[in-house]
Amino acid sequence: MFQKCLRASSGRILSSEQLHIRNLSNYKPHYYTEENRQRSVEYMNKLSSSRRKGELLAKFAKQSTKQHAVLVSLCVVDNEESLLFTERSYDMPTHKGQVSFPGGGVHDDETIIEGCLRETEEEIGISRDNVEIWEILPPIPDQTMTSLVYPVVGNIGHIDVEQLNVCPREVEKAFILPLTFFFDQQNVGYTRFRRKDKRGTYLTPVYLSKPRVWGLTALAVDITLGILAPDRYSSFSIKL
Repeated sequence: MFQKCLRASSGRILSSEQLHIRNLSNYKPHYYTEENRQRSVEYMNKLSSSRRKGELLAKFAKQSTKQHAVLVSLCVVDNEESLLFTERSYDMPTHKGQVSFPGGGVHDDETIIEGCLRETEEEIGISRDNVEIWEILPPIPDQTMTSLVYPVVGNIGHIDVEQLNVCPREVEKAFILPLTFFFDQQNVGYTRFRRKDKRGTYLTPVYLSKPRVWGLTALAVDITLGILAPDRYSSFSIKL
C-alpha cells in the first residue's frame, strides 16, 4: 500500500516472543478455541463457495478490477479476546484517518493471503509467521465498484499494542476493541449509502467507538462476528 515503510531506525519485525505478554497463564479462550475455530472455518468455507460470491466475481471479471486484502485481526490483549484495527495516516492519498484492518493492494504475482500478510507486516510489524490464517471471506466491492476487498480472518495471538512496530507513513495508530464491545447493542448503529449507479441505497453497520468503525471494515467485522459468536452477536449480513 502506498510505499514501503523504512525501518532503519527502530524497525524490527516483532516475533511472538518479542511481544510483551502479560498474565498469559490466566487466559481462558472462549471464542478463540480450537473447536470454535473449526466450526467457524467450516461455515466460512461454505460462505466463500456460495452462489453470491460466484455471481459477484463473474460481474467484476468483465472489467478491470483491483484486488485488495485485509487481515481481520483476531487477538488477545490482557487476556481479553479482541480485534485489532488501524487508523490510516493523514498523509495517505486516500481514506485519510479512516479505520481499517491492516492490509492493502495485492500484487499480480501474489495470492490473496500472501498480499494480506505482506501488507500486515509492513504496516504493523507482525511477522507473517505469527499469523494463524483461518479463512478468506467472500470479497466486498468498494463504494466505487472498481476494487474487490478480500477479508482474511486470522489470529495474531497475544499482543501488546504499545509494542507494535507501526509504519507512521501508513498508520496513524493501532488500537483494539474487545469482542464484548460489539456485543453491546448500544455500540452498534447503521448508516445508509447511495449506490454509485443511483439504483437505490443500502445499509451497513457502524460501530460507535472512537474513532468509529464503518464502511467495508464494519461489514467485515459484522460477517466475522456473526460466524464467530452467533450466541452473542446478531449479524446484519448473515444468519446462521
